[in-house]
Amino acid sequence: MKQHSIKEPVSATGIGVHSGKKTTITLLPAPENTGIVFIRNKISIKATVNNVSNTLMATTIGEGENSVTMVEHLMSACAGMTIDNLYIWCSEKEMPIFDGSATTYCHLIKSAGIRKQNATRMYLRVTDSFTVESNGAKMTLHPYSKHLIDFNMTTTHPAFKNNHSYKYNLKKNYEDVIAPARTFGYVKDLARLNSVNLANGASNENCIPLDDYKTTIPKRFPNEMIRHKVLDVIGDFYLLGHPFIGKIECKDSGHKVNNMAIKYMMDNGLYQIYKKRF
Repeated sequence: MKQHSIKEPVSATGIGVHSGKKTTITLLPAPENTGIVFIRNKISIKATVNNVSNTLMATTIGEGENSVTMVEHLMSACAGMTIDNLYIWCSEKEMPIFDGSATTYCHLIKSAGIRKQNATRMYLRVTDSFTVESNGAKMTLHPYSKHLIDFNMTTTHPAFKNNHSYKYNLKKNYEDVIAPARTFGYVKDLARLNSVNLANGASNENCIPLDDYKTTIPKRFPNEMIRHKVLDVIGDFYLLGHPFIGKIECKDSGHKVNNMAIKYMMDNGLYQIYKKRF
């Protein structure tokens, strides 16, 4: 399979879910073997695990003013849409949340057009099984022939009926079954998050609020919350710089454990980069 970029620049404006600030992004075509590169204050920040600086409620790459946060939704869309090379110019530090899913990012990529490039796409395969865990969350990676995610959530919250187990192979219908799944949060946590300058832009328009018993707006899928967790895993794993091949078993994992797993794999040489055709 060949690498892909977009054909034309495309821009969009939205708010950051944590900052509440309006931000404009522009997606730009990039040459072969560039990877995904964010541009902030004229500084280029390659979207790789080595550039991750924070995983609190989002994945952040870069440092200080020369950083970009909430990159996982666009990274997920790039993985799902097979975009290998892309520049993203950002007017602010936080990427737009849009409706809380990756659908708008997919639409932007499609509106810009997808361009096949001459270079061959390379894949990163995990070569040995291992487990990382933190505060009860756990992730295990196994060698496997596909990009398979097996996600399990152990919460007893009543709203999570149908959201305890979900398996997904990245090859299948990303735009229809994963991209539309929105982020979610607990209404009771909003004041506390606002007090530490988080979730300032959160609303019913960009996330699924949950009270003590239910979601307060309709879900797009009965298992929308666990599908969004899978969306995040896909985005975080695209920070490997190549499409991932392997089985990912998740138990209540979030950005911290996602990034712990890929960093452990890279630091310990438990991977191989190779050519593969589906």
